[in-house]
Amino acid sequence: MTTAAATTAAPAGQPFRLCVLDQAMLVQHSRLAQTMGGHFQQVRRQAQQKIEEDRRTLDADARALDSLRASVPPAVAKARDADIAKRRAELKERGEQTNRNLAALDEELTANVVKAAAPTARAVEAEQGCSMSIDRAALLNLRDASLDITAAVIDRMNAAPAPPPARTAAPDVQGR
Repeated sequence: MTTAAATTAAPAGQPFRLCVLDQAMLVQHSRLAQTMGGHFQQVRRQAQQKIEEDRRTLDADARALDSLRASVPPAVAKARDADIAKRRAELKERGEQTNRNLAALDEELTANVVKAAAPTARAVEAEQGCSMSIDRAALLNLRDASLDITAAVIDRMNAAPAPPPARTAAPDVQGR
């Protein structure tokens, strides 16, 4: 997350005022984030279903081999065991790659919400006389809650008509 400075300077004679915007709260509570997050959740569910389906197929193949082990030649059983082990390793790697891809997609979602919120945040900053704003995550302590503009930004964003969700091609989170 980045800090954002107000685009207009404070008028001469006005004291410096640092405002705080909690970008994590913005991503958690804005209607825009919830709309954009719906697409992410759909992609995540599809990826999880595919991994689970492949795992069930592998487990069924392993059970079938176990039940037939006594009736197949040892060389055939050994080759099938090796194939199942290889497929398990590939599935594990694909699951790990899927998780990395989903984490990158989540970061992209967060960045897109913060970017879309910037004009609203700048308007609230100007109205509240902010000289500069900083992300709440960058602070250790905030003693003056009046400096926090997060609720005002979220309220304003949620009051505005929701833009249609940006449609991008569904990312290949499967890692193939």
